[in-house]
Amino acid sequence: MMVEIEEQLGAQEATHVFAPVGVGSFAQAITSHFRRKGSSTRVIGVEPDTAACLWKSLRCGHSTAIETAPTIMAGLDCGTVSTTAWPTLSKGLCASMTVSDIEAHSAAIYLKPLGISAGPCGGSTIAALRRLSLEDKRNLVIDSNSIIVLPCTEGWREYDVPSDVTVEDVAQLTRLLEHINDAKSSVDSTPGSAAKAVLCYIVAWLEHRDIDVRWVESAGKNPSIIGTIHATAHDKSILFNGDIHSAIATGYDDDLLVDKGSGEGSCRAAVAMSALAGLRHSSI
Repeated sequence: MMVEIEEQLGAQEATHVFAPVGVGSFAQAITSHFRRKGSSTRVIGVEPDTAACLWKSLRCGHSTAIETAPTIMAGLDCGTVSTTAWPTLSKGLCASMTVSDIEAHSAAIYLKPLGISAGPCGGSTIAALRRLSLEDKRNLVIDSNSIIVLPCTEGWREYDVPSDVTVEDVAQLTRLLEHINDAKSSVDSTPGSAAKAVLCYIVAWLEHRDIDVRWVESAGKNPSIIGTIHATAHDKSILFNGDIHSAIATGYDDDLLVDKGSGEGSCRAAVAMSALAGLRHSSI
């Protein structure tokens, strides 16, 4: 593939290559090739928000395993970076970034009229490019003269269209949580399936805002998630508790207060999510 890319570039040299990252082997090949001696090409790693094992490993300075959440970018859904790839990627990448499912989906749809058949993994690299802010582009030295390579590793395939994690308004977020619950309940009678679908969305929403999330599951108990931000005032903690259970009627026992249709639980969850995201960029 690297040879094919070089043949298509001809006499031109790529200034930037966006490398999709799962376990990291393909990204390692890209980095090894384009970062060879004498090359000025910049390589940027791209991962799903909810499976960013490389991004989080780079942030903490060493390879670390993470718990992933479902993503339509199934080929990139990996929780541990390859031990072989890690040294190359940790030293050779100029940047690492993540994209959401909705961004990958939108990129795949964007490519269709252009005659490019891409699935969500294939669309991840152009989703990353489209997500860059003006400041990001300045930092990466991307301008109108840049020659950018976006490898597409997956053709079009069927998948469930993801919910939009870019929603900020609390009222809209509440309605979206209710919609996910109703939609899942109508097609899947498996106990707890609707609640799990809502939780997976909340995880994706929080991860999209760079909020660390972990699952808490006990045998016979309903799963919970904990989103954490690390404030500057380390001697203080604030807890926001959002309970979705009062809006979920399917598959739970009598320890659950059911208030189907009121939206009360979804509203509490939406308020908690919004408050936590608001603190993410505060000085507290």
